[in-house]
Amino acid sequence: MDHSAEGRFELKVSFAAAHYAQPLEQNRLLLFKPTIVARRESLLLTESSRKRPVVLEPRAYTETVRVKLPVDFKMDELPEPAKIETSFGAYATTYEVKDDQLLFTRSLVVRAATIPAEQYESVRSFFARIRAAEQSAVVLQRK
Repeated sequence: MDHSAEGRFELKVSFAAAHYAQPLEQNRLLLFKPTIVARRESLLLTESSRKRPVVLEPRAYTETVRVKLPVDFKMDELPEPAKIETSFGAYATTYEVKDDQLLFTRSLVVRAATIPAEQYESVRSFFARIRAAEQSAVVLQRK
């Protein structure tokens, strides 16, 4: 839904993927990453150093993913929630199991900023920590 008068856009998508989770230990465990859509455009800072400033364009999103858990599995391990805050951005994740569903929420706010080259590592670290958080996996165990 387009809420342009409020400065926001909402998109709801549903899909099923029968073999999305990776079975482990003779099918006693299932492992999957709840970050279904990667936000790779925010992870381009791979150089070890930089000579020019980093110019960050403002952007923000909040996403909620609902995953229906298989009836013959229960939650075994949830990743730790992430909370990363800097002067130029913030990122957070939460995980909650409710009514046989995993609710995974992530949000990112990047503020418009020009970061001097000598502070490049702080920007690089921010996006590297986001990438690591988004690689976190949920583990289900057979009941």
